[in-house]
Amino acid sequence: MYTIFTCTALGLILAVFLTPKEKRTAATIEPALAICLTGMISFLVGLTIAKFLSAALPEKQVVIGPQTIASMRSAEGQAGTFILGTGRKGSERTYHYLLKDDDGSMVPHSVPANQFVHITEDTSLQNSGTVTVTRIEADRTSFLNNWSVFRHSQDRTVRIDFRVPVGTVAQQFSVH
Repeated sequence: MYTIFTCTALGLILAVFLTPKEKRTAATIEPALAICLTGMISFLVGLTIAKFLSAALPEKQVVIGPQTIASMRSAEGQAGTFILGTGRKGSERTYHYLLKDDDGSMVPHSVPANQFVHITEDTSLQNSGTVTVTRIEADRTSFLNNWSVFRHSQDRTVRIDFRVPVGTVAQQFSVH
């Protein structure tokens, strides 16, 4: 963001100083148009530079969790299910689960059923499960962070790990 402000300010200052003094004091519109046009061009140059700086931001891996997930009851009455899997929500296959919040409330979540989702059925778990999300994000502590734009568009989830008790994944269900 600083790149845009800096380029625009430098462009405007340069336009004012390069405009001859007699033209600046004249009651004509030409100097004002030239200064405005230079300001707009320098803004666009700053925006372009900031976009390229966004691509150069260093990235870091962020792990969220493990967070506790709560068991659910499927439509068929199957109790103790932690993940309702491979259902369809529209045309997309999804996994559905309940995330247990710090205050004890439960929040429904869905994730696409794709190569980033890993489910481990653990024999040591009884009546509990967890989800851990691994993301790659731009390093917000980097010097370049304030000089760039569009930095959030590069953030992505690279892995979602579920650990649940054996037999608690419902493979087929339908949402009406």
